[in-house]
Amino acid sequence: MCDNVVVPPHPVPPHPGSTGLHVPAGAFAIRTTDSSGLGAFASHNIKKGECILSESPLVQWTLQASEKTTAGLVSLVNALPQGAYEEYCSLCQNPMHGSGPKSLYGIWLSNAYPCTSPMQALRDRQSGMEEEEIERTKAVFASACRFNHSCSPNAHASWNAQRGQQVIYALCDIARGAEIGVSYLENACNMRRAQRHEQLGFTCKCAACDVSGLQLAQSDQRRGRTGAIFAMLEPIIRAADKRAVALVSERLDLMKLESMREEWNTLFCAASYFALAGDARQASRWAAQAADSARHGLGSDSDEFQHYAACAARWHARCPMMRG
Repeated sequence: MCDNVVVPPHPVPPHPGSTGLHVPAGAFAIRTTDSSGLGAFASHNIKKGECILSESPLVQWTLQASEKTTAGLVSLVNALPQGAYEEYCSLCQNPMHGSGPKSLYGIWLSNAYPCTSPMQALRDRQSGMEEEEIERTKAVFASACRFNHSCSPNAHASWNAQRGQQVIYALCDIARGAEIGVSYLENACNMRRAQRHEQLGFTCKCAACDVSGLQLAQSDQRRGRTGAIFAMLEPIIRAADKRAVALVSERLDLMKLESMREEWNTLFCAASYFALAGDARQASRWAAQAADSARHGLGSDSDEFQHYAACAARWHARCPMMRG
């Protein structure tokens, strides 16, 4: 069909069923935004924890360690049916990946999500794997890639290993007609605005970024502090240092002020501390909260929910006073 340089066709709005897409009760519609091209908007009032979409990859590609070219990706895209090919080519290309004509690889770099659950990626990092090894398999999606970035997202996008699909869940109630935003950054709550924009490669215009003066300074201070706490927590928890609980509580309070609702990892930090400190009752309580947060943001079939729920049950069983 073409080589690596793309002459973009007219945008082809994604449609349910085109690539193994499941949109519960028509949860969203893709349409033009005021400033960010196409975006996803709620078709009805969406409740916190509702699955907005579950979608199979349009293209999934594993960059082999020995592979030095993008020929494998080009071959996969060129083999797509015409409609799917046009959907791929209609996706945006971030200027940081080329300011000239769009390329198949530039579109990939701008849109691909890792096909690894966040918990599995964490396990891989802790085992000493390099970042490029962890996220070597990625995928582009016809609809999920239309959801714009927000630094204070009202939804969360992640790879669901059980389904082999990208899922998006509502982190809070979303009113009909509101734009649905997800974070493209793994740790947006730890970054000041300038850091976020540098990593994104564009100037974000979400509500969290559309501030100035004192509001911006306060927001940057809060996010900088959440990042500092995050860096402190692991060694403090491993030492069973009681400061861990106060730091977790402070981080959760700061995240709330920044409308950052992806709390499951932080909640489980407190559970881990209490488990190491020998307090099964508190460990179970915090793990149950982490599981509930993960259920809303990732789904009950996610690695995180299942791990947190299993830990909560195990620690519960160790506390005889809690039985029955």
